[in-house]
Amino acid sequence: MTFGLIKICASLLLLIGVLYGIQKLGKTLSVHAEVQRKIIHTGLGLYSLTFPLIFTQVWEVLVLCSATIILLTLIRTVTAIKDKLGSGLHSVERLSLGEIFFACSIGLLFYLKGDTVVLYILPLLILTLSDAAAALVGTGYAKSFYTVESGKKSWEGSSFFFLTAWLLSMIALLLFSNIPRESVVTAALIIALFGALIEAVSWKGLDNLFVPVGLFLLLQKLAFLPPGELAIISIVFLSVLVLSVGIAKKMQLDVHAVNTVVTAAFFFWIVGGWANLAAPLAVFAAYLYLQRKENLSDDLPVVLSIISTALFWYVISMVFAYNTYYVYNLSFGLHLIMLVLLQQNMRKVIPFIYVIFLSWMVTNVRVLFASDFTVYDWQLSAGAFGMIFLAACLIMLSHRFFENRRWTKQALAVLALSSMGVPLTLWL
Repeated sequence: MTFGLIKICASLLLLIGVLYGIQKLGKTLSVHAEVQRKIIHTGLGLYSLTFPLIFTQVWEVLVLCSATIILLTLIRTVTAIKDKLGSGLHSVERLSLGEIFFACSIGLLFYLKGDTVVLYILPLLILTLSDAAAALVGTGYAKSFYTVESGKKSWEGSSFFFLTAWLLSMIALLLFSNIPRESVVTAALIIALFGALIEAVSWKGLDNLFVPVGLFLLLQKLAFLPPGELAIISIVFLSVLVLSVGIAKKMQLDVHAVNTVVTAAFFFWIVGGWANLAAPLAVFAAYLYLQRKENLSDDLPVVLSIISTALFWYVISMVFAYNTYYVYNLSFGLHLIMLVLLQQNMRKVIPFIYVIFLSWMVTNVRVLFASDFTVYDWQLSAGAFGMIFLAACLIMLSHRFFENRRWTKQALAVLALSSMGVPLTLWL
């Protein structure tokens, strides 16, 4: 244990040294703030790739990541510490929590990887090098841009992210995995595409969480698929993605948001199978209907709000070995309730009754349409009705709370309300 603590302290001192050194370098050579940030990001990312060699116990990495998060929070909030160590991280104009999410991702991946080191190395390798390359290309050479929730990103940067991620994926799969060699190119292509699309829609540093965790879950499934199925997935995914762009333009929808929906749908399909695809598609369809009827304009934030809750329950299922299919589907049912009832002209008796019924259908899609349901599933579906009715009443009473920062609050509210279903699954 003593040696483990020594390694943890040495790593923290290294972090402090890097932050201090980059700050001095930036002031001396007038290095661009984004370049400073990416130097720190890349250096610490590369160091984290050595953790499987340096640390032999999971608790060592978890303690190190926790201490790092505390240090980064102090740098962000305490002026005296920020002045000494923080300019390399906080000189960029946009608000970002990327360094916090990065530390969380490292700890989570190290905990979940088990004996399969590629599950740790590949997501972090892409996050470290592809993200840095995309940022530097976007900063120095970008001429065409697209809008995200709180700013813009470049097509050149996203393209470079994809190319570097594809190359890194092929190298990592060849060196650190037992995936059949004939599957490597196709699997790497799918990983790179998903990684680039996830990075493209993330903001405020969320790519440092979404990219590694999403790729970890994806890689777990791709490793066991035969070459033919991998080829079919890549062809279908690319075809649907191109088709969705044409449909989005014709219907005057946010192309970026539609691409995100398609990416999320394929992610749910690959990671969770068809049973986990119906609920999110139902919610996305409801939103598209409201978007046309009610002139909603927050396409990208609502898509990310919905995806983030699903990703949360996927991670919980892996960390605690707990089957989350019930609360996963319940979260989509609650999103549907909030999408409808938070519209002013929808807060009436008839829409209220309709949305409760539709939400119950979405929550229980596995029971209603799957062939392997049990008495346990029927008991959960019965208990879901009371929870959905209660959630709908609470939303009707507190709708003004969601007038500002709606989609962030909606994601947090859905997580809190869907968590109420956990005791029911344990009790039954």
